[in-house]
Amino acid sequence: MTTATAMAKPDRVTLRSASQDIGALAAREMVMWAGQPTFVVLTLVQPVVFVVLFRYVFGGSIAAAVGGNYANYLVPGVVAQSMAFGAMATAFGLAADLETGRLDQFRVLRIFGGAVVLGRLVADAIRAAVTTLVVVVVGVAVGFRFGGGFVDSLAFFAVATLFGTSACAVGAVMAFVVRKAQSVQALMLLILFPVTFVSSAFAPVDGMPRLLRAVATHQPFTVVVDSLRAFSAGRDASAVGALAWTIGVLLPATWIAVRAYHHET
Repeated sequence: MTTATAMAKPDRVTLRSASQDIGALAAREMVMWAGQPTFVVLTLVQPVVFVVLFRYVFGGSIAAAVGGNYANYLVPGVVAQSMAFGAMATAFGLAADLETGRLDQFRVLRIFGGAVVLGRLVADAIRAAVTTLVVVVVGVAVGFRFGGGFVDSLAFFAVATLFGTSACAVGAVMAFVVRKAQSVQALMLLILFPVTFVSSAFAPVDGMPRLLRAVATHQPFTVVVDSLRAFSAGRDASAVGALAWTIGVLLPATWIAVRAYHHET
């Protein structure tokens, strides 16, 4: 999208023009990611390391507690963790754009104002889907198997991708609040580690102390992990709880991030 093309757009925003702006900015984000090997490594290799590490280091001692195949228990947890940690990339990228003044270039473009945030979130959703696929493929290599049919598998990928997008929307809000790339990355790590590990992602919550068990059982990350685990196992499961949390976070966080961008510009 060139400046001349953007400047030629009318002031009135239509659904078509807004969609074009969002698509163009989503494509911009994906092209930028492709040119950053470190980003690709952190996005795709780190989840693979977690799968292999937990499967072969902790799998032997935890397998009995989860009732058999630890890979089937582990992979949904790593998928959910990868979705949550994707928020760091969004937060860091937006904060870096704020620091360097890169967002200022959009001030002179006659584009749909929400496209800057929404385009990034569309790209984040695509990244979340790709990351989920990579984790599942590696999981299959170490013993993970889908126990359900096509619909269950589709629900697994849909819930994971939606959860990843909602986490990235929170990351976008954090970027506008903190405004410093290194600072927001450190803050996101401080938040994400306890949220993801004090959960049912890697081990049953039954062995935790009572208070910690209560927190782990009812926090949203565990709800999402348990939903993914049920779909992957082919058990009768409802995604209502997971969808309520993800949509309940995604919509307000996206609105806040878009409003914060308008305030910046």
